Amino acid sequence: MNTNKPKRGLASKGIEFYPNYTGESSKCINYLTQIGDITKGEREELDATCMDDDIEHSVAGIRKKSDAYEITFLYNAEEKTSDYQVLSELEDDAQSVPILVKMPDGAQYANSGVPSLTIKGPGVNSLVEATASYKLDGDWQRTFPQAQSNS
Repeated sequence: MNTNKPKRGLASKGIEFYPNYTGESSKCINYLTQIGDITKGEREELDATCMDDDIEHSVAGIRKKSDAYEITFLYNAEEKTSDYQVLSELEDDAQSVPILVKMPDGAQYANSGVPSLTIKGPGVNSLVEATASYKLDGDWQRTFPQAQSNS
């Protein structure tokens, strides 16, 4: 039996998303409610079946790039520092910006992309939400927290 198991699971409380991460002074989204899937992409499967094979064979190919990433946040555009106004400015610039997701365990996931905003149609007795979708430039870069020593 493995008696040295790592912590079981991780609650989503404390996840931070930075829409234009330029360093430690960058501001995260204030009212983040959901983040998208972070994936390095699924590998292509290349057919390697030959004429004398009885079953199909394949080899792993290159990974498909993750094209888009989406976050959801509570809408509010009353102040210049509101999430919606900050993201609107980035959308209007139509330039790729660095994005960063910080997990509660200290892991960080960085990428870059051009944001687009959508205000979701609210229902009765609900909060208005908005989404920011990023057209990603490349692969997610992962930084894991330093392992804690048991000494």
